[in-house]
Amino acid sequence: MKDKGLVIGGSRAVREALDSGVPVQALYVLKEKGRSMEALVRKARARGAKVAEVPREFLDRHALRHQGVVLVLSPVSFTPWQD
Repeated sequence: MKDKGLVIGGSRAVREALDSGVPVQALYVLKEKGRSMEALVRKARARGAKVAEVPREFLDRHALRHQGVVLVLSPVSFTPWQD
């Protein structure tokens, strides 16, 4: 995974993040995804996220509990308080 943002795993957490309006970078879903993931895929695409179907091993490497879906949020840049 080349993405550098915060990784969120699990269908409910991913859905809540997509609904919250936080900037998203990528959505990774299990290749054998069920119909339940279609709504998440549509939401992620509508938000401008890259969507990729990946094998379970990929998700296992990047999230402890993923339920077949992982969302990567866009990195946040901080400005020093002096600026």
